[in-house]
Amino acid sequence: MKNLDPEIQPKLIEIGAKVRELRKASGMNYVAFAKKYGINKMTLFRIECGQEFQMGTLIKILKILKIDNLSTFFRDL
Repeated sequence: MKNLDPEIQPKLIEIGAKVRELRKASGMNYVAFAKKYGINKMTLFRIECGQEFQMGTLIKILKILKIDNLSTFFRDL
């Protein structure tokens, strides 16, 4: 993993933790979730670990998790 701006890395970690929390609340582990919804399991793992990701992938995951309002997702970050 490349070194990120020290101001960005904590936000990615927060985003990943929130995605993990929502995914776990759906009752699936990350492998089952990724397989069911056609997301690369390593991509999901990297997002949940706070690594860089493509915004389109995050939006796809949030739609699956029934988070249609990005403001709601990002409100507490």
